[in-house]
Amino acid sequence: MPSCLMRLPRIEYLYLSNNQLSGPMKDIITNTSGLVLVDLSNNDLTGHIPSCIGNIPYLRVLLLGGNNFIGEIHFQLCNLLYLTMLDLSRNNISGTIPICLTQISFYVPRDEDNAYLSGSYVLSLYRLYDGEDVEHAMGVGSYQDMLEVQREIWVNFTTKSMSYDYEGNILQNMSGINLSYNRLLGGIPKEMGNLTNLHSLNLSHNQLTGPIPATFSNMGQLESLDLSYNHLSGSIPIELTEMNALGTFKVGHNNLSGKIPFEAHLVTFDKSSYEGNPFLCGPPLRKSCIHGAQHPIESNASTDDVMNQDDGLIDMDAFYVTFTVTSIVMFLATVLIMWINPYWQAALYYVAKIGITSSYYF
Repeated sequence: MPSCLMRLPRIEYLYLSNNQLSGPMKDIITNTSGLVLVDLSNNDLTGHIPSCIGNIPYLRVLLLGGNNFIGEIHFQLCNLLYLTMLDLSRNNISGTIPICLTQISFYVPRDEDNAYLSGSYVLSLYRLYDGEDVEHAMGVGSYQDMLEVQREIWVNFTTKSMSYDYEGNILQNMSGINLSYNRLLGGIPKEMGNLTNLHSLNLSHNQLTGPIPATFSNMGQLESLDLSYNHLSGSIPIELTEMNALGTFKVGHNNLSGKIPFEAHLVTFDKSSYEGNPFLCGPPLRKSCIHGAQHPIESNASTDDVMNQDDGLIDMDAFYVTFTVTSIVMFLATVLIMWINPYWQAALYYVAKIGITSSYYF
């Protein structure tokens, strides 16, 4: 982190993403108490995320994804009560998900004069070329050298498996948490269902365990939910069918089991949302559920066929193999009997002779 930030105490919007910044994220960033947005994503920052970042009172957007941060998510981040977007993805963060994160409302104000949408004091340095000095690129020796320019604010955030640029009034309709691609452990706090203003939640590619909280159904505005590539277990809560705003739903590659609640809004998602769970069954997967049992059985039927059936299907491959083997055994048994019993052998020859003679005259 450049030390020159100490001379910019009134900066509000800090864009330093997609550079080659390295080393620890120094506490000097907290000298800029007026920060509203911090984007340090896609650099090579290391060490722990400083706990004192939780002392920035009006911070709304914190984007630290794509670095090499380690350690746990410090509870002081929960002091960022005005936060609307949090991206800590693609780091080496460990530990559990702090329950206190659910104390943040992730509510986006919608007043027309909201200063969140446009800023006067913006520092933006994007993709500096190799060896370029940050202070030199800034071209300022003190805060007085910066011009006050009103401009729109933008935020790059990944949701629905894609990266989007949000700017202007559209920021009033976006809030999200992205903790994907880390080493988070433990269960998902059921209290996360209290984040009723959240539009996007990505906890994929971690080591989370336990069930999917049924309280997620309380997040009526959630448009994207990605829990894939973890170690989650248990069944998919039937309550999730009430999440009518969902446009992306991914729970694949876990240890989930039981019948998929393929009804209401969840019928809009195909099998790719559920694949990689050996003990999940029912449509849209090609695995039918055994009545009264937890384990699914494989089927080669189409998805439409599976949807119209209640119980198990005949395994046609096994049927053909069994039929062929049985036919061969019966043929060999007949030959053996004819060879052992001379009377039956003579009778067979007699029948064959009559058949041949009849065919000749016919």
